[in-house]
Amino acid sequence: MAKPKAKEYRTPKGIAIFPKLNEPDYKYNKGGEWTARLKFDIDNDEHRAFADQINAFHDAAYEAIIAEKVEAGVYKNATVAKKKIAKADSPVRFIEDEDAEPTNEFTVNFKQTYNIVYDNGNKTFQKIIKIYDAAGTRLKNVPPIWGGSGLKVIFTVAEWGNEKNGGGASFRLAKVQIIDLVNSDNSDDSGESGFDAEDGYEDDGQFDAPAAEAGDPGADDDGTGDF
Repeated sequence: MAKPKAKEYRTPKGIAIFPKLNEPDYKYNKGGEWTARLKFDIDNDEHRAFADQINAFHDAAYEAIIAEKVEAGVYKNATVAKKKIAKADSPVRFIEDEDAEPTNEFTVNFKQTYNIVYDNGNKTFQKIIKIYDAAGTRLKNVPPIWGGSGLKVIFTVAEWGNEKNGGGASFRLAKVQIIDLVNSDNSDDSGESGFDAEDGYEDDGQFDAPAAEAGDPGADDDGTGDF
């Protein structure tokens, strides 16, 4: 029986900080990792509501992990489980000023492993992140995406938890929409895509995109998007 598709959620537009969307990053994950860390402003009503949503996901994921451990018989009850597995810090991380005081800006990180291992380790495929322009059209040719670019992200929520690191939610990067592109050629600061069309970057066919690998569930994507 096929596993049900995880529910997807969409961010407001945030500013990218050191995104890894053109090539996977192998620094902390030997399987490679796509990342999009986005910066938001807590004084913005939409951004504040998004921060509340992220924290709610985190709280719910933690409670789900605790319930799962108790149900599996790992711990006698939730009280014992919570003593063993602490709730991890909020995924909403406020940026500090030079005096180590929190500012009004916060970040949320979205990531996705590139080399996916499945079938008990016998098979792998390469996960390619779908990237769209401001009009909601999937890009066949993805431009370099630098920090400072204005992006929206579609993501799914994953639960995690262990005694060493605590427990909570992580956010898996699924799709990216480029609203304001920043790269070496532009250093100044929708159909069914799931992203509304916006004024901003649109594909001009200039850049090459990585091809989806055999075995990737998204390899047969027709370019219209599934959101």
